[in-house]
Amino acid sequence: MLEFDMIGIDAAIANAFRRILLAEVPTMAVEKAFIYNNTSIVQDEILAHRLGLIPIKADPRLFEYRSAGKDHAKFSPVATASYRLLPDITLLSPVEGDLADKLKQCFSPGVIEVQTVNGRKFATVANPRLDTCSREIFRYDDLKNLVRLGRIRNHYIFSVESTGILLPEVLVSEALKVLMTKCRKFLNELDAVQVE
Repeated sequence: MLEFDMIGIDAAIANAFRRILLAEVPTMAVEKAFIYNNTSIVQDEILAHRLGLIPIKADPRLFEYRSAGKDHAKFSPVATASYRLLPDITLLSPVEGDLADKLKQCFSPGVIEVQTVNGRKFATVANPRLDTCSREIFRYDDLKNLVRLGRIRNHYIFSVESTGILLPEVLVSEALKVLMTKCRKFLNELDAVQVE
């Protein structure tokens, strides 16, 4: 699995990139299966379908026939491609003592850190990236007004998991090429309209 950040882009671009990963990166799969003598209880059509879902580890650029996930799910090289916004957690006032420990328990491990200075415990935001946005703090009246939860609107955390055909790094590179080709095509068509 590969996780990376896209910062400073619009939501439409992030979603377009995700959709390209799922449906437009070319790959290979079994297209036709000729079953000679099937003596199993599995029907020929089901068997052929299952064969099509087996990832074929080959560089699709080296072959004449290849397809993409938009034609059939068996051609999708991505098991999962998702993104989320980077959480923004702000402590509105100091959280000290037992309340600091209680605050830490409301978040995923590693998000809130409790430090002890001069014998006093206080909470700090250590790594908001690890937060799963559970909103657990709103269950407690003594905590809910001490923290502001939000998300950074132009900071996307992408997760890409491959089916094994291509490495996630290669999938991202190929998806970027597809996106750039689409952008070039759009700009060329825009220039052609302006010339007329």
